[in-house]
Amino acid sequence: MTDLPAILSPHVTLDVRPDWATHCRPGTFAPVGIVLHHTGGRNDLAIVVNGRPDLAGPLANLYSDRDAPYTITLVSGGRCNHAGAGAQVVLDEARGDIAPCGDAIARGLVDGPVGNGYFYGIEAENLGNGQPWPPGQLEAITHACAALCAHHGWTANRVIGHREWTRRKPDPAGFAMASMRTRIASLLHEEDEMAFTAADSANLEAAKNYLVDQQRENELLIQQGSRIIQLLEQIAAKQ
Repeated sequence: MTDLPAILSPHVTLDVRPDWATHCRPGTFAPVGIVLHHTGGRNDLAIVVNGRPDLAGPLANLYSDRDAPYTITLVSGGRCNHAGAGAQVVLDEARGDIAPCGDAIARGLVDGPVGNGYFYGIEAENLGNGQPWPPGQLEAITHACAALCAHHGWTANRVIGHREWTRRKPDPAGFAMASMRTRIASLLHEEDEMAFTAADSANLEAAKNYLVDQQRENELLIQQGSRIIQLLEQIAAKQ
């Protein structure tokens, strides 16, 4: 995705890593949705960028620092090692714009396809142990998700939690994914209203111009009709 800076920068404070366009894992990347994660640590951008001894980086496309409200770091524009294996039914739901109805473990789902090529990954700095989420960090995540959804023409149902994707993971802990999707949907609705308002204004202006043109044509027809009547009256008077 070579246009991620243009997609995201109007909506969040964007910190772009210089190698974001080429720093990715081998393999295809055709996203159908977004997976949210918590990092489980502190000050772990370097780990998300470079990976761990057991897992090569990058570990997400975007990173949210809890100490930098409203800021998103663009790590990668391609495939990342973040989702791992997950449930086929959840992948099918994402493709169909259907929100998961619960966590994978509660639904009794088993892992199947690897999701790295199908989902953007957003890693958000949080310990995952009940640590509160700063409002500014949640705002950044929400706006980043809404920007990606708007670009692809997705609904908020395309945004899922890692714990909804696979029974192996508990993240992101500390907020309900249904509430997060509601917040994203609200932002998408606001954008739709703005777009509708702009289109409505354009249509109104076009209608006004049409009426003005019609009025001018009618005035010309009336003038021409008056001249014809005068001519006919003059001809009748001479006879």
